[in-house]
Amino acid sequence: MLAVLHHDRLALRIHDGAFSAMDLTARHPRTGELLSTVKFMVQTLAAAGELQRDL
Repeated sequence: MLAVLHHDRLALRIHDGAFSAMDLTARHPRTGELLSTVKFMVQTLAAAGELQRDL
């Protein structure tokens, strides 16, 4: 999912709830890459979603 978001220069935004204050669009100023903290949060949220679905 991250590869598709990055390739198409799309961003994940959460509009309400506990995670709405996080900036999941932050990029490195020189390279334009998503910050590693953003990648970590998106992967963590995806994993939590999969766990919830499987339960």
